Order: sequence, then C-alpha cells, then structure tokens
Amino acid sequence: MRGKILQSLLAKIVVFVLVFSVGGLVYNLCERKNYTLIILAKSLEVGTGRILIEPVGTGKSISKSFQIKDATGNQSIYVVELPAMSVKSLQVLPVANVGSYAVDRIMLTGDEISYRWDSDGVCTQKLRRTVSQPEDVCSGEFPELSVKSDGSIVITSITERGMFRSKSERGGLAAISALLFALAVFWLKAALPSGQGCEWRRLFCSRVLWLTVFALIGYQFSLIYRYSVDVPYFDEWVYFKSGALINGLNLKWLFSFHFEHRIVFTYLLAWLNLKLFHLNFVVQTIFNFFIFIGLLLLFYQFLRKYFTKEGSLFLPAFMIFLLSPLNWENHIWGFQSQIHLGLLFSIIALQFAFDLKKLLRATFIFTVFTLFAIYSFSSGLVLALVCLIIRSIYLGISIKDKLIGSVAGYISIATGWVLVGVGVGFWFKGYFEPGRGALLKIMGEPGNYYYGYLDPGTLPLTLPSQKEFWVFFMNVLSLGFGFESENVVPGVVILFITIAPTIMLLTDCKRRSEAYTWQLIAIITFLILTLAAISMGRAGYSLSKHSRYAEFGMFLIPAVSAAWWVVLRSARGKILFLSVFWIACFVSFADHWSADKYLEMKQIKLSMKDSIENYYRGVGDGYFMEANPEALDNARKLGVSFTKSVVWSGVIGK
Repeated sequence: MRGKILQSLLAKIVVFVLVFSVGGLVYNLCERKNYTLIILAKSLEVGTGRILIEPVGTGKSISKSFQIKDATGNQSIYVVELPAMSVKSLQVLPVANVGSYAVDRIMLTGDEISYRWDSDGVCTQKLRRTVSQPEDVCSGEFPELSVKSDGSIVITSITERGMFRSKSERGGLAAISALLFALAVFWLKAALPSGQGCEWRRLFCSRVLWLTVFALIGYQFSLIYRYSVDVPYFDEWVYFKSGALINGLNLKWLFSFHFEHRIVFTYLLAWLNLKLFHLNFVVQTIFNFFIFIGLLLLFYQFLRKYFTKEGSLFLPAFMIFLLSPLNWENHIWGFQSQIHLGLLFSIIALQFAFDLKKLLRATFIFTVFTLFAIYSFSSGLVLALVCLIIRSIYLGISIKDKLIGSVAGYISIATGWVLVGVGVGFWFKGYFEPGRGALLKIMGEPGNYYYGYLDPGTLPLTLPSQKEFWVFFMNVLSLGFGFESENVVPGVVILFITIAPTIMLLTDCKRRSEAYTWQLIAIITFLILTLAAISMGRAGYSLSKHSRYAEFGMFLIPAVSAAWWVVLRSARGKILFLSVFWIACFVSFADHWSADKYLEMKQIKLSMKDSIENYYRGVGDGYFMEANPEALDNARKLGVSFTKSVVWSGVIGK
C-alpha cells in the first residue's frame, strides 16, 4: 500500500516537472518573432532558389530554399519565412544563369515594420501597427542591400525593431501550452490499466490518435490565426457591390447568384459579422474554421457506426488526413464557408434520409437540410439528385419488405420529390439570364491581374464523352488523396478503390434492407458525382489542382475506409487492407503539412491592404484585383473593419 502511494506521488511529481518544463520551453522559444522575405522576380529557367542566413554570434549559415516553377518570364512571387532569431545578414544566391532572370523587387516584412527595395536598390519602409502609416523613404536604422559581382543580393544591418514578444504574450502562450499538455497527460494516464484485461491498450491508442487529431486542429488554427489579414480577398469583394450589404439584409441579395452558386448562408454570415464585428475578415476566417471543426465531428459521428470494436482505431486515424493544409484555400479564405456548410447540411440530410422509425419527421428534416445544402453551394444539387433517387429505391424496398406501410412510404417519397423539386426549380430561376457572370483571374501578380469575363449560363459543359472531362476528373479526384502532380494514373486507381466497395454493397442481398448501407452508398456517390460536376463545369477553363476542390476528395478517404471495413469478410483482411490504405495515404500526404501557402496568401493580402490604404489616402484609382472604387467607398460607408486602419489624408478616393 505504501509503495503504491509513493509510486503515485512520484508520477505526479514527474508530470508536474514535465508540465513546467513544457511551459518554460515555450516561453523561451516564442521570445522572438521572425521576418519574411518576399522576392518578386522573372525567370527563364526552372530550378531551386537558395537563401543563406547568417545568425548573430555563430559562424554557421542556415540555408533556406524556394522552388522556381515558372520559366515563362512572367513575374512570380517567392515567399520565405526566416528563422525566429537575430540575423546578421542574408544572401539571396543567383536563381538562374546570368541574363535568364531579373529581380524586380525585394521585401523584408515583420509585424511592425516592412522594408522594400525596387530594381534600382532604392529602399522604402512602412510601419505596420494598429493604424498603418504611409510608405516612406527608409530613415534612421534600416537594413542595407547590396549586389555582388556574381549577382547575389546581400542584406545586412538587419534591425530587430518589433521582433520581440512582450513578456505577457509569452507567458500566456506558455501557460496555454502547459495546461494543454497537462490535460493530455492526465487523459492518457486515465486510460492506463488499473487491473486485469487488455482493453486499455485499445483505449490508450485511441486517445493517442485523438490527441493527434486535436493537435492538428490546433496547428491549423494557429496557421489561420497567424496568417490571416483583415482584408477581403477575391470573391469577398461582392459584399460591397451595389445592392449587397450597402442595402442591408435584403432577400434579393441573399438569394442572388454568385456565379453558378446561391450562397445564402455565406452572405448571412457576412451580414452577422458586419453587425457584430464590423465585418472583420479575420473573424470571418476563424468562424469558418469552427464550421469545419463541426463538420469533422459530424462526419465522424456519421461514420463511426460502420466500424466494429476491432476497427475503431481506423476512423480517427483516417480523420487525420482531413486536417492537412492541402485544402488551404478553404481555411484561409472565409468566403469558402459555402463549401463547409454545403457538406455539413448534406451529411445532416443523409442522417435522416433513410430513417424509418419516424418517417414523417425524418422526411421533413431531410427535405429542409437538402434545401439548405442546395442554397449553400451548388453541390447541393448533386446531393438532391443522389439522395432522392437512392432514398426512393430504399423506401421502395422497405415497402416491398413490409418494413413500412405502403401509403406512408409513397407519401414520403412524393413529399421529398415535390418539396425539393420546388426548391431546385426556384434555384434555376434566372440561371440562364445573361449578364450575371464574373471576372475570373487568368494570370497576374499581386496588384496587377488580368481577367476573363465568364457568364455561367452560357458556358459550354465538358461532357463525360470528352477526353478533357476524364483527364480533369481523374486529377481532381486524386488531388483529394494528396496527389498534386498532373497524372491520371493515381485517379484511375483511386476511382477503382472508391467504386469497388460501393458495388459490393449494392450486390449484397443481405444488406439491401439496412439503412446504413444506403447511407454509405449515398455519401460516396454524392462526393464522386460532385467532383464529376466540378469537372463538367471547370474542365474547359480551369486547373484541376485548385486546393478548394480537394475537400470533396479528402472526405472520400474515411468514407471509403468505412465501406471497405463493411464489405471485407475476415477481420484480418479488414485490418490488413485498411493498414495498407492508411500507409498509402500517409505517403501521399507527406508533403502537405507546411504553412507555405498560408504564408504566401498573407503576403498577397498585405499587398492588397497597401493598395486599399493608398486609395483611401487619395493615391491610386482603386482598381486592383477584384476591388473597384464603388466597392471601396461602400466599405467605408458601412464602417467595415479594414477601413479603420488608415491614417487619413483628408482626401478619400478620386
């Protein structure tokens, strides 16, 4: 007895020491902030650029690299985050042979101040505080830039202005880290054996997997919080069009098309943000991520019934891949709540589509959330078609097997078709009217884009009878499984792995009367056909490897794993197949965990912020990216958050 007490006391002391060690480590590591180096350059060669960083007080240099993929001579942006340490100098090595490249601009940016050198080496600086200052010629202490004879660019005398966090900020980060570590340790400790039996091993492994999921959620949140900028990006400028938020919450705007989508709930969230937070786009982005977390939890709840106790570890293991930054656009861009909401409402609709216990109630909920999905994102139309057909088949089988009354069954089928059909009919109202298209970015650089006007009602579809459809479809399908290179082979393999268990479920007579079978068939079919619909609509003028499309394929990963767990007969076969499948996903996702895209997006948004501030100070015509003078003036009239961070010159616009 005494030995157990001493053992318990010793364990608590060890945990206590570890918790304080974690807090102290975080406190020391987060002392400094870091600079970001941005290079705007043109190149006629592909290759790898290198930056040599010489820290203060050491004789060793640190090397950072960036990939040069554009050899057409167009200006490209390369963003490199420097280490959080005191830097004596940094050297940008030549990115190509002499005469094959040109550096147009170099920027060194921090949270408080940024420096910029043009092609002639002239330095300007800009203070970035709560209220931004105009850009001015560098003065006082500032970094010096020089060019060597071999073309290398060297920056020395790098200042440390604004590069230190306050003690209170460091203490807060340390306290949060220590608390989370303590909770994790005690949660794992509670799973350790207190008696006989082996069940604790499965519980312990399950908690390790869930801690991994929670850690990745925290990682994604930290990326979003760190790299978000309070400015509208791309499609978000539609909030400031005439007839939009400037007219208040009006139904005409709420239900209007955005290109080929009706995004009622995204517009509604923007209006709520305007009322509560002056339409702060950082808040919008964070709330968008909370929606995604809710979507993940709902999807887990939807799939967990397909795994027996022996396979319970696989579902959280496959959920890990859904937290990869592969679909970074949908996380750093609050406007993409439309995709999260479309999937969220679709899963809720599927939860009730095949419920026979309270058929009338289930039919009502299914219909409502199907309509919500339709008016969140156009993938809801695919959901409506898939669900209505598969649900009708299932209810027909249930009537035949006398699981439900024929009258109730036929009324439920008819109700779903009529109500959803009316909603779909209203959705298409005005779809083919000309003049409601959008300017889509074709190519360009921050602050200087080129556009093509596309009207969705007149665009030709790329049909499955065309080769271009299948090339696009196979590539966009494989993107969700971590394949970013243009190659149809991974897509063909993935399509087989996805369709095979679905066909096996359909041909299994014993499972045809089970609701969960049809739910699984419906979710897989819905996700595949959504990617097919994207291929029909986008193959003619867009790239298949846009990260915004990846989310639909990513959600196929746990759904397909559930399908294989159900159809395979032996426990050994189930475990072996899903283990190999998980390892394959792990390998394909190995390169998709960095923050590079978030960092690049932040710099693009900061460039936009500079253009916005210049317009409000009376410099520039207000045309950049998707912005225009009308939108900028409407934003100021609405008192939007980003319009308040400018030192006014007294001249607004032109």
